[in-house]
Amino acid sequence: MKKLKKVYGPQGFEILGIASDQPETLKAYYAKKGELPWLNIVDVDDAISKKFGIDVFPTYYLIDKTGKHIATPWDKNEIGALVAKALGVEEVPLKD
Repeated sequence: MKKLKKVYGPQGFEILGIASDQPETLKAYYAKKGELPWLNIVDVDDAISKKFGIDVFPTYYLIDKTGKHIATPWDKNEIGALVAKALGVEEVPLKD
């Protein structure tokens, strides 16, 4: 996801992370991996997950500039192509 943000961020791609982990688990994650370059919300009481029927993690929702839901890819390798298409730009191969 960091690579997607780096590549497509200048064209308007944004990420909103919603974590349902316990705060202690998240602190350990951030200590190990570092801060993420996007807004993250902790869904402590699972209200957001319940509202949107999320029971598999991670779950990705792609929302366009107008707020319209455009895709829910199950394979994170599909996300780059979907983001590029939504932004109207050529897909950039994301290599590890």
